Amino acid sequence: MPLFESGRMKTNDLVVTSGTFGLMRKVLMENLGQEKAKRFLLRFGKDLGEEKANELLGGPYDLEGMVGEIPRIHIGLGHISNLSREGELFYKDNVLKFSNLHGIWHDSFEVDMQLESFGMSDECSCYILSGFASGVMTRLGKQDIFVKEMTCRARGDAHCTYEVKTRSEWERIEGGTLAIFDDKKIVDELEMTYDQLLEKSEVLDKVSDFHSRITESVAKENDVSELAKISSDVLDVTTLITDADGSTVTKKGDMPPPDTTLLLADKTLNPTATVIRKFESGSIMATPILLNGRTEGYCCFLYTNGKEVPRNDHMYLERLAVAASLCFLNEKVKFETTERMKINFLDRMLYSQFENNSELALHASYIQPKVMPPFQIISLKPIPVTDNEMLTDHYQILINIAKLLKLHNVHGLLTQKDDDILIFLYALKKETHTMDTLSQAMKSITQDFPHLTFKAGVSREFDALDQFSGKVKEAGQAANFPTEAAIVHHADLGILSTLLENIDPEVIAGVAQQELGTLLEPGEKNKELLHTLYVFLKNNQRLEKTMNDLSLSIGGVKYRIGKIEKMLEKDFKDAATTAHLLLMMETLILMGRLSFK
Repeated sequence: MPLFESGRMKTNDLVVTSGTFGLMRKVLMENLGQEKAKRFLLRFGKDLGEEKANELLGGPYDLEGMVGEIPRIHIGLGHISNLSREGELFYKDNVLKFSNLHGIWHDSFEVDMQLESFGMSDECSCYILSGFASGVMTRLGKQDIFVKEMTCRARGDAHCTYEVKTRSEWERIEGGTLAIFDDKKIVDELEMTYDQLLEKSEVLDKVSDFHSRITESVAKENDVSELAKISSDVLDVTTLITDADGSTVTKKGDMPPPDTTLLLADKTLNPTATVIRKFESGSIMATPILLNGRTEGYCCFLYTNGKEVPRNDHMYLERLAVAASLCFLNEKVKFETTERMKINFLDRMLYSQFENNSELALHASYIQPKVMPPFQIISLKPIPVTDNEMLTDHYQILINIAKLLKLHNVHGLLTQKDDDILIFLYALKKETHTMDTLSQAMKSITQDFPHLTFKAGVSREFDALDQFSGKVKEAGQAANFPTEAAIVHHADLGILSTLLENIDPEVIAGVAQQELGTLLEPGEKNKELLHTLYVFLKNNQRLEKTMNDLSLSIGGVKYRIGKIEKMLEKDFKDAATTAHLLLMMETLILMGRLSFK
């Protein structure tokens, strides 16, 4: 007896009209979204198919006969108008078997629903039909079987075609779990989503509270140590804030810090992102403190070995870094404001703009630490690495040196004098500490400004401010002295320093003019000859050494020296003459009247 006869259908098969079902499908798509609705319709169709297969298995029908009834089930339920099938479908050992099974569903009811409700689709849309066929095949085949739609009229294809394979075969081809076998229920997903939202809400509340506390701290103009304390208290994590080199600025928490200078000097660090690094006793999460596009330091959380880095801690760390950057900015503004006041004070001293000592003392009283002896002047001369480098404003160099002086507890005022940098040191302590700090400062600014090298001239110490102008000259003379040494003390100039102290510079310039005559007149030829004479005398008249220093042939050196002897009417074999000429030239160099750059 056929399962379906014309005009006969079981009452439980007539569920809803196609129009009503189409409306339900549309509502599901609009409210759940395509992916969830697709999964729901596939599972719905599969459950219907398994129920229909159970009815068949519970009836008086021959198993072999069921194979022929499967197409009639589809047609009888109104799913399709006809079904084409290729490949083998048969019963063996009381189990439905198949091989290379595929075919066409004609006039799928879901295509019309899709086109009417949403128009053309970008994927196959006969979800219930695919699920129903899969449910029947799974139940009768006694294993998970998926009847997958391969082409669809709702997608613009000529036919709705299908292909039958086992679940394992499809998952091997697709590389993942099929939607029809995804047993997650929507209510479970909603509960999971609620739990996630609750967790996110709690995290955001905590982050918001953290953000409010650190913002309030910044508004009160607290320093970064207070920020680190808030972080350590709220999160129960050791908090470390460093400078750009990785040196510790402040630390709050029990865990001892690692050698951050090595960890944070890692060139692979992303200068704008949060990173996690392992070290011997745990982990460190670090994010840069950015100010005007430059990395001014790092905020770090430290975790002991065995403690997993919480996934949300980066949210706190990044907010901490923003707050720290504001603290750094506040400190920078305060520091630079103070330095500008000091620069202005030193400029007025340099150009004698105080009317009397009382006015000078009044303005000096505003400077902290207090300006008191012993004093010393340093003239720092920037030297371009290449001839085409231009020397302009040295403000950033002044600020960098001022920071280093403060870091090493050396008290000083700085300003720019012509192309040089003038440093007025006061309340001096140990000379070795002062000179070590000067060396470190010169090394640091050379790294920061690689297009420049620096040479320093150091005056003698003095105790009275009325000696200021003379000591500025001393420092400048020492900086001008022609030597390879990076730091030159005026006290080491010997007889030259005594000469400059006791003789009017204009007298010296006049004597030099008489002795060197036309060589001091402007012109590249004269300058070239004067330089040759200076190198020759500096090398104790050794021709080979002079030849190497000037990159000339020995004949060229002899020619120039002979020409100079004739011009000056001097005999260079006379030791007194050559010593006198060298003394005049080095004095002019110290006075800044002569240069061979």
